[in-house]
Amino acid sequence: MTRLGEARNRIRDVVDSLATGASTNVEAGVRTGYDVAVEGHREGATNRVVLLSDALANTGSTEAETILARIGEERREYGITLFGVGVGSEFGDAFMERLADRGDGQTTYVSNAAQARKVFVDQLPAHVELRARDAKAQVAFDRRTVERFRLIGYENREVADEDFRNDRVDGGEIGAGHTVTALYAVRTRPGATGPVATATVRWLDPATRAPRERSGTVATGALTADIWGSGHDSLQLTAIAAYFADVLRGGSLPGTPALGTLARHADAIAERSGSAVVRELAESVRRAEALRGLAADPSEPGGTGRGAAPGRPVQLGVSRRSCRARGVRHRTSPRCRHSPTLRVDSSSALRCTAPDTAP
Repeated sequence: MTRLGEARNRIRDVVDSLATGASTNVEAGVRTGYDVAVEGHREGATNRVVLLSDALANTGSTEAETILARIGEERREYGITLFGVGVGSEFGDAFMERLADRGDGQTTYVSNAAQARKVFVDQLPAHVELRARDAKAQVAFDRRTVERFRLIGYENREVADEDFRNDRVDGGEIGAGHTVTALYAVRTRPGATGPVATATVRWLDPATRAPRERSGTVATGALTADIWGSGHDSLQLTAIAAYFADVLRGGSLPGTPALGTLARHADAIAERSGSAVVRELAESVRRAEALRGLAADPSEPGGTGRGAAPGRPVQLGVSRRSCRARGVRHRTSPRCRHSPTLRVDSSSALRCTAPDTAP
């Protein structure tokens, strides 16, 4: 990274002088950012534009293709990538994601000063230093043990099976220390034992663009533990967030606990970890429960939530962040954002992590 040196105070003065206006000119921001990045471009360095915006373009050129064309042009010619930071009570996340996709980058959202410090101080290397380019994952389910499966979310991350090893097809970029998880709801065949799924991650070396792959497998024996049992805080937190998001979007995942139960699980994790972020998640779940007027889970006194169908066990298997599985299929080829390494752990999870050092 470039050292600020004597320019530190000047940069602070410039930042302090910034003020919001009454409109959003995304095109002007992108143009200015890339002009500066091209002028200061250095071979072998990390050259990245950071775009802070609500991404609700209503001034200047508001056509997405005009803005995307500039981003794509500089990425191809100079290797300049884009990091999108969403702000504001209303945020055009879909448009920001399109910009980041074209710029071989990623997005995040900041709503307060604490989150801003986390993004721009604590996690800055993860957002600007690449460990892998065009990462994709392919999850192959075994028909002998799996009756059906459903990927939760990531509907816009799909890649055709035949394009998994086509390195001309865009994937996602990985920062140092990034960990991203995708959840599958999997219905196993009654009494079936053996392999459940094999997940393969493919990415390009950020320096040489040479392709690399790693794979991991999970079997039925790893799916016997209760997801809400002890020792699975990371997996539980991921499941809480996924269930909560699905409820908010009006989904109907099998075995979804009531919001009150999700909040209590989050409270327990926050108590063990001391995490303020997890406490904030628990409070958000409770607030949503109050707004929706939902009752507690039936396993709790007075509860009336939903459960899985008797005799048809539903397991949560964890894979990579990816696209929507296309119906009940033997194989999906998700386009992933983050994860050059893959491991299978005791929490019945296929979890992908970008290490802090180059793979």
